[in-house]
Amino acid sequence: MGPLAKVGAWGTLLSVAALLLLGAHAGTRGAGEPARLREAAQQQAGEALAQAGFGWARLKIVDSVGVLQGEAPDEPARAALEAQARELLSSYMGLPGVFLGLDNRVRVRPRHRSADLLAELPPTGAGSTGPAGAAGLGSACAAAFEAAQGGESIPFRAASSQLEPASKALLRRLASVAARCPHWRLVVEGHADDRGEAGANERLARRRANAVAAELLLQGVPVEQLEALGVVDVLPPGRAADARLLAASRRVDLRFVQAEAH
Repeated sequence: MGPLAKVGAWGTLLSVAALLLLGAHAGTRGAGEPARLREAAQQQAGEALAQAGFGWARLKIVDSVGVLQGEAPDEPARAALEAQARELLSSYMGLPGVFLGLDNRVRVRPRHRSADLLAELPPTGAGSTGPAGAAGLGSACAAAFEAAQGGESIPFRAASSQLEPASKALLRRLASVAARCPHWRLVVEGHADDRGEAGANERLARRRANAVAAELLLQGVPVEQLEALGVVDVLPPGRAADARLLAASRRVDLRFVQAEAH
């Protein structure tokens, strides 16, 4: 069942819950506590929107207006949010001390430049004549990879090789480019600092690289296009406690390397 299909059930449930909640507030505290009513409405509305599939949206009540905020993945999602929010939040609108109307100020996420450059490349699975025949795509593949990467590295927490969920959007973009450029390799370079035992540092750097490579595999990058390396960064003398240097060593860098023509 998709997010929008669940809206009707949630609207009914929310209507009952909202009336009970707000009625309890009004009955026990009186109508002189609008701030409490607004706080309860904002919290309950946020939970209902998330359950209905709009986790990127939130409600903030400003001057008796319920303002929808957040960043929608596209314009259809923004429009669907507004249509469903009016049903989901109908129990709140018009109640004294809560809010009287709804204003959709949700932004649409800007189209990533890599999507435009990706459109210039052959479709996935289109086939090619080998590295020599793909030489003409070199600049297009390099530009698409650079735009998809946006200068980003993959950060990690101290002593950890667990990939953060926020990094997966970047890896999806890079995987899309790799799929269109089969004669390029993705070099995944994991880093760790040189504090402590050398062997442990090397293994941590490699585990970080492997974690990113594994996610790229899940995103559809063929194993033959991947190369995972572990690198231990040597910290300058006397800088072993520098928080910025230590943070910079907890990362994975990605490079796109074109295969040599034969």
